[in-house]
Amino acid sequence: MTHSSKKILWILMIIASACSSGCVQYSQYKQAQQAYVAEADYLAPFSTIAITGNANVELTQGATSAIFITGQKQYVENVNATVINHTLYINKNTSSPVVIKLQTAYVLNNILVSNNSNLSGKNFASKNLTISASNSANINLNGEFDVANINQTGNGKIEIQWINSDNLKITSHNQGHIYLAGTVDNLTGYLFNSSSLEARYLRAKQATIMTTNYAMATIFAIKTLNAYADNNSGIFYYKRPLEFNKVTKDSGNALLLEELK
Repeated sequence: MTHSSKKILWILMIIASACSSGCVQYSQYKQAQQAYVAEADYLAPFSTIAITGNANVELTQGATSAIFITGQKQYVENVNATVINHTLYINKNTSSPVVIKLQTAYVLNNILVSNNSNLSGKNFASKNLTISASNSANINLNGEFDVANINQTGNGKIEIQWINSDNLKITSHNQGHIYLAGTVDNLTGYLFNSSSLEARYLRAKQATIMTTNYAMATIFAIKTLNAYADNNSGIFYYKRPLEFNKVTKDSGNALLLEELK
């Protein structure tokens, strides 16, 4: 059997083994400089993206929704993409070098990233977006996003610039790091267990922040700041807001950064 015949047979096997519903159907599969590219130029509507395993995903906005997976043949086969109930699930079980590029034409409401996966995104549409990261997952977003909730339960990193929201609630555990820039009317933050929030470039009109168990938060509140810090945790703020209320105990601190100079 010739090389081209083997390749055609292999493509037919992929098509034959695809799910009957939900799974992404790749319309093209081609080889370029020893790298295979799986391409699906149509994805069923979705408002949630859930990424698991060891996937590295690049997300952008487009006129249509499509996914492109580049890598060696055996590694590309390990990537699963399925749309179920308006959720796009992307899973890659191995640590093999595969590039996953996702283009969405839809408005996103939820992003979930877990295990050792990474998501980088630019300028996609969002509405009351909830972002969740667990385990060692990392998220990096650049553009303008309407973010309502950030939930972190792992030790990875979440970076977002620029947030433009009315209300933003942050919950972080287990040594995770969050870096934010933008503007928000009302900011609420709960930080536990050595987690950290770096939000000096997030301008909040009103903020309520609670830290405990060695957690740290750096924030910028313009009108009102309610700070609650205990058990060796700290809240550090830029400029004194018009109204400032604090409760500290068990070596917790709430300090104006200028006082530390």
